[in-house]
Amino acid sequence: MPWANGGGITYEVAASPPGSDLASFDWRISIADVRESGPFSTFPGIDRVLTVLGPGDLRLFINSTEVLSRRHAPVDFSGDDEVRAELVDGPITDLNVMTRRGTRESDVVVQTVSGTAVLELPSLSESIIVVLAGHLTMADGESLEPRDVLFLGSPTSISGDGVIANITIRTHMHSTPTMRP
Repeated sequence: MPWANGGGITYEVAASPPGSDLASFDWRISIADVRESGPFSTFPGIDRVLTVLGPGDLRLFINSTEVLSRRHAPVDFSGDDEVRAELVDGPITDLNVMTRRGTRESDVVVQTVSGTAVLELPSLSESIIVVLAGHLTMADGESLEPRDVLFLGSPTSISGDGVIANITIRTHMHSTPTMRP
């Protein structure tokens, strides 16, 4: 979907519950092509983790505090925050994980794979892998390329040389189920 301000395009990778929109998701993963510096949209009640995929870096101003978001280094902030982005070396692509505060929590860990790695499935959570760079192969021989997404249902072995974002989404232990119309 193109941004309202014309500064980029967002591609939804996954969202829960299925069929949810920006007002009703519990969690959402997207990849955005950022073409211009400018303000972020606010998402009250949402926690965000932004990971620059490259090729350059992104300077963020979160509530007027400068934070340099380097390639493959996740940055957490609140969707309530006033955020402005400044491109450092031209257009970039980023990975954005958003969770509804009080119902879900997320962690994004960027990992380099060199050789073989076993991806574990944390208990009581959802685990999603996004390939950021390189070429990886699953144990069954399926090839994984940049921007491929893998939903883990059980521990999985991958091999090759690449970089992945290992995203864990947990149900907040003190959440109360919400009713949606």
